Amino acid sequence: MNPQLPLLLLLTPGFPASADDRACLPMHALLARTLAARYPGVELQVIAFQYPYREEPYGFHGVHVLPMNGRNRGGLRAWQLRRKVLRRLLRINRQRAVLGVLSFWYGDCAAVGERFMQRTGVPHFCWILGQDARAANRWPARLQLPAARLLALSPFLQSEFARSHGTLPERVLLPGIDPSDFPPLPRVRDIDLMAAGSLIPLKRFDRFIALVAALKKEWPAVRAILVGAGSEGGALRALALELGVEDNLTFTGELPQPDVLLLMQRSRLFVHPSSYEGFSGVCMEALAAGARVLSHCAALDSPVPQWHIVPAAEGLLPAALDLLRNEEPQVPVQPFLMTDTVDQLATLFPDLARKNTVDLFRNGIEGQLLPEAPEHLVP
Repeated sequence: MNPQLPLLLLLTPGFPASADDRACLPMHALLARTLAARYPGVELQVIAFQYPYREEPYGFHGVHVLPMNGRNRGGLRAWQLRRKVLRRLLRINRQRAVLGVLSFWYGDCAAVGERFMQRTGVPHFCWILGQDARAANRWPARLQLPAARLLALSPFLQSEFARSHGTLPERVLLPGIDPSDFPPLPRVRDIDLMAAGSLIPLKRFDRFIALVAALKKEWPAVRAILVGAGSEGGALRALALELGVEDNLTFTGELPQPDVLLLMQRSRLFVHPSSYEGFSGVCMEALAAGARVLSHCAALDSPVPQWHIVPAAEGLLPAALDLLRNEEPQVPVQPFLMTDTVDQLATLFPDLARKNTVDLFRNGIEGQLLPEAPEHLVP
């Protein structure tokens, strides 16, 4: 750690347990390492409330991570965890200059970030990322954060939060991808359909399996892959057996992100039948891998190339047939980059960009590309 650098704090329920952990919250990981690389004049500190299940600090691509080992416990334990994190943040603030706080999801992390701001005056912004926009979330009524300090992951979530809680988040901060994460495209796409995500009821992967069964009537050798793990795994495997597609559909379980990207690059069509989605990172990755995407939820108000929206389940089969029959070349689509995301984020914390600019002038590299941040070791 460099005590001379000011800190930007990220408060999140979870974070990858090491630099080799490529399955846990890949969007969070990419945002953090892109911030660290693009703004080396500021030190990034991640406070992970629940996961990893340990308390030893560690380094992650130039980012310092402090896990709090909350283990997703509720009740009194959750209150004790919030108090513990707040005390740690106040201690950090006494030792270092803190430029700002970004909390992920409107929940425990936002509660601690807001309390920290009230005690210190350090700016706090909350990023609404998914189901926290729904009416069932009680934290917005308790905290009542102003619209100016609320970010939404997509226009859909911005509108959903306004409908649910009566406040329209002032900004939309879209997620992006890193093109360097993708290897060269394979010569053939030998997977007809792919889906990926947590195997939970919200994702409705039963519709994906039903779609595979319907397509098998047209193409007996149709090949499909479902990536992910979760509570619905057993029921989904049983459904595949019931519908007679056990030989056409492969369940891979949870995979590291690089393996998922490779499968996307081999896939002709990526299907995302979720009933609710803030802004699907897997759909963005599938587009960047050159797959066509078929989903129910539109995160944006404007169309995205190769991303096809069908509102109802009965629309999946005809849309999938049309897309699979389409012989036009499939090319990567990268509408949003993570470098753009972090640059927009930096505008929320003027001292972040200002400090970085000062350091660049001091180092005589004004006008050049920003260097990669070094890998710090946490004592």
